[in-house]
Amino acid sequence: MTREEFDQGRAVSWPNFVWSELACPHCGALAWNATALETIQAIRDRYGRPMWLSSAYRCPLHPTEARKERPGAHASALPGDFAIDVVIHGWPAEELADAAKQTFLELDLTSDSGRPLIGLGRRQHGPRARRFVHIDHWPEGPRPTVWSYDAPKEAA
Repeated sequence: MTREEFDQGRAVSWPNFVWSELACPHCGALAWNATALETIQAIRDRYGRPMWLSSAYRCPLHPTEARKERPGAHASALPGDFAIDVVIHGWPAEELADAAKQTFLELDLTSDSGRPLIGLGRRQHGPRARRFVHIDHWPEGPRPTVWSYDAPKEAA
């Protein structure tokens, strides 16, 4: 998606998000299409509160993706795919996860068996500013999947 296409759709289709929070911090690109952005907006609408993103699209050359054997959901450019990390902690994290699951069901982002094709990860330890919920639509991975990022192990 070009910056011009993003700006044209923003007023009507994804008013709660700006290019700078969604584009790759490494190269400035945004490879998602309108369907992905409309899904993120639908999650935000259902959740009913602001969502502060700490990570969204990352190009395959972004340092985090480049370290991986195969780039993950944040780097997918397939139509409708996306991955976001929302800075959040406490009970609102569960409300956001529920809003995401309900949105996937409502938009029929489901498998043949009717289960949402969603990836949900939670990191709810450490400083509050570093706690987040990861939400993705990435059918290349095993979905639906829910996981927790491990707490750092203390030195013995």
